[in-house]
Amino acid sequence: QEAAVSLQGVVKLLETKRSDQQVLFSAPMKKVLEKAENRVKNAQRKLERIKVAQKELKERETSIALVSDVQEKMESVEKALNLAKEAVAACQGDEQEMLKVATKEVSTAKVA
Repeated sequence: QEAAVSLQGVVKLLETKRSDQQVLFSAPMKKVLEKAENRVKNAQRKLERIKVAQKELKERETSIALVSDVQEKMESVEKALNLAKEAVAACQGDEQEMLKVATKEVSTAKVA
């Protein structure tokens, strides 16, 4: 952020110097300005690459966190379903009791 602001300041300074008529007539000064402009352009390109890399890194970190969260929730659901299956099997034919137990086990899954 600070680097971008500094580069913008340098660009404005160079534009001001370039527009100054006395500077334009001075060949050595013109070369100095061109070199400075090239350095600024290179710095801007590097800064842009850094910004892109930071954005990609942030997106990667977010994706990893989301995958981990989803994995935990899936494990919780799987555990609840297994418990519900076991409870239903233990009820041995009493459909009302099976439904109550299965509903209770599935509702304990932490998916929110």
